Amino acid sequence: LEKARMLAATNGKSAMDFFKLYHDKLLFFNKAQDAFISYRVSGNFAVILEDPVAGDEDTMKQIIVEFDKFCKDNGLKNISYRVPAESLPVYKSLGKKSLYIGQEAVVDITRFTLSGSDKKSMRNALNKVTERGFTARVIEPPLREGLIQKLKAVSDEWLMETEREELVFSQGMFNWKEIKNQCVIVVENAEEKVIAFLNIIPDYAPDEGTYDLIRKTNDAPNGVMDFMLIELFNYFKRQNIHFVNLGFAPLSGIEIPEDITERSMKFAFERIKSFSHYKGLREYKDKFGPEWHDKYLVYEHDFDLLKVPALLSKIIKP
Repeated sequence: LEKARMLAATNGKSAMDFFKLYHDKLLFFNKAQDAFISYRVSGNFAVILEDPVAGDEDTMKQIIVEFDKFCKDNGLKNISYRVPAESLPVYKSLGKKSLYIGQEAVVDITRFTLSGSDKKSMRNALNKVTERGFTARVIEPPLREGLIQKLKAVSDEWLMETEREELVFSQGMFNWKEIKNQCVIVVENAEEKVIAFLNIIPDYAPDEGTYDLIRKTNDAPNGVMDFMLIELFNYFKRQNIHFVNLGFAPLSGIEIPEDITERSMKFAFERIKSFSHYKGLREYKDKFGPEWHDKYLVYEHDFDLLKVPALLSKIIKP
């Protein structure tokens, strides 16, 4: 794990690199020990998180070849999840296929502004949060035990009210020991009750910052998430960071479908009720005027795609 941390520090280039070091992963190193792949196993599949951490394209290609052999020797197939578009030529050169799965939102905070008619509703919501006496505060680590207890209460209430469970793989979960050493942004009322928070995590992409958890209580005012994100933008501006990664919007961004698979995904995203939260997620992130970056699933055989939904549902569970 220490070796992987060192390689991520020198060769990392993605917001996902933090989760490649997360406790739910297995690590595969190449023979030269200068690159690694982060993955989880479910059934007879190894599911790789994004690209390998490698110093250059040749090293990346070599470790993919080595991992393919490792999988074959151990009776495993493998797929790669959330691969960026710019990496696809490497996989294609190795005979692999790709499937578009969504987009990642990155905001240029040097250009972001709250002025203009399109931001009127956001301004109104932010003003109402302030008028009701709520304030946002950046708290640097190490966090005090009492504060972590407050954050845990917010997190537990959010999970219960939204009927969600903690997820991992390409995101984190509430972990007392981890969050103790992370910078957080909290929103408090006049009595210092925490009603919302987000935690800032390392982002290995150049000139980019990001967060992981963003949670609130059931009685938090409308606009509190915007309130925290604006505070996050301001925090990163003070650090001279120019971009903020707002995360992934699954299935979104297909304007003109190229095949039956993309047509099906576009239909599900736009028409099927059970996928409506993906559409809402896309629309929420779009308010901040991000640049959208295409992400793909990389696989070897079309038959493997039949297993993907069940695979992903298993590996995202702690």
